[in-house]
Amino acid sequence: MSISKIKKVLIIGGYGFIGSHLSNFYNLKGIEVYRTTRFFGKELPDKKGYYLDYSEESFYEVLSQHNFDLVFYLSGNPYPAFSEDNPSYDIEHTIIPTINLLNAMVKNKFSGSFWYASSVAVYGKTDLPFQGEDDICKPLSSYALAKLNGEEYISLYSDNFGINGGSFRIFSTFGEGLKRQIIYDLYTKCKSKSNTLDLYGSGKEARDLCYVGDQVDRMSKIAELVKPNGDIFNIGSGISYTTQFIAESIINLMGSQKKINYIQPVRKFDGYQWTACMKKFNSITPNIQPDFEDSLKKTLSSYDSSI
Repeated sequence: MSISKIKKVLIIGGYGFIGSHLSNFYNLKGIEVYRTTRFFGKELPDKKGYYLDYSEESFYEVLSQHNFDLVFYLSGNPYPAFSEDNPSYDIEHTIIPTINLLNAMVKNKFSGSFWYASSVAVYGKTDLPFQGEDDICKPLSSYALAKLNGEEYISLYSDNFGINGGSFRIFSTFGEGLKRQIIYDLYTKCKSKSNTLDLYGSGKEARDLCYVGDQVDRMSKIAELVKPNGDIFNIGSGISYTTQFIAESIINLMGSQKKINYIQPVRKFDGYQWTACMKKFNSITPNIQPDFEDSLKKTLSSYDSSI
């Protein structure tokens, strides 16, 4: 499906971090974008937004009103720590809504493409330098287990009901609008009055840390070029950065004099080495080469502007 043939897109969770950037991307292409949220009471900034309770009936109603070429599911629990002490949170916010949407698609005879946002976290405990889509997954958290479960439902509904569904294993993403996780956490610590900057782990832990604009480009390219049938694609750069390098980069860009204080151990839901193997992605289209420093500058500047 070339970009010129995409006329209408639905983004479940389209007011969230990645969802809002993906929405802007398609709007700039002149494509009609509809978005959903389950957070009632939030004033929607556009006329193509829906408040939904994420029941099967609510999804069916939206799907029956439009002939969507693409549907992205970018909702669910956004962060492992949110369900660390309450695994049922993942069942309620990730697994059940995913099944409800799939059932609504079956009843509506949905013929477009459906892409589910999974996570790098599904790889879990691994000693491999790169993580590939065919690797055995060993989740370290309820969050990751729920994401993996969602992937399996996508595959099941593709096989049993002909839904054109696939999954994106999205590696760690940062950028304007995300006020949690490592970049924002380190930014706020640099702004604090403390002389030290606390960092979980030894500093040698590595992450394939990607700018949101690059991630949106990657997702849109695969959505344009692949008609999914249970397919899974890593969405990442294939380049890893140690947490020490990330912290030192932020300290330098902010002109801070803070000393890094390493806190042991790492959090139990964090992997040691997560770097995307992009061989499958590159077999479809060349990957984007990131400019980490420039992306970091833009992100930090956006935080300064929001103070």
